[in-house]
Amino acid sequence: MIANYTKQCARCDRALDDLEKCDCEPKTTTSALATQVAGNHYKNLKIQPIEYIHANGIPFAEGSVIKYVTRWREKGGTKDLEKARHFIDLLIELESRNG
Repeated sequence: MIANYTKQCARCDRALDDLEKCDCEPKTTTSALATQVAGNHYKNLKIQPIEYIHANGIPFAEGSVIKYVTRWREKGGTKDLEKARHFIDLLIELESRNG
């Protein structure tokens, strides 16, 4: 008997015959912005640093300053402020080279 592939799996789009059920994993519908790995230091913010950084086209080093200054109270304490200062020092050094 030849299989009659008349339907598709709604999750993975695989062609299925009339009697077959797909055993694929469900596609994730959770937004990456709604998910935070390792902590919850951005969860209570009205806008996450990545959203602000992306929306404004902010380069990496400046974005890192924003990230560390935003989270220092909730995550890394003064160590995060030191990281932010390091990125500021890097920016000053790189900009000084460019005149």
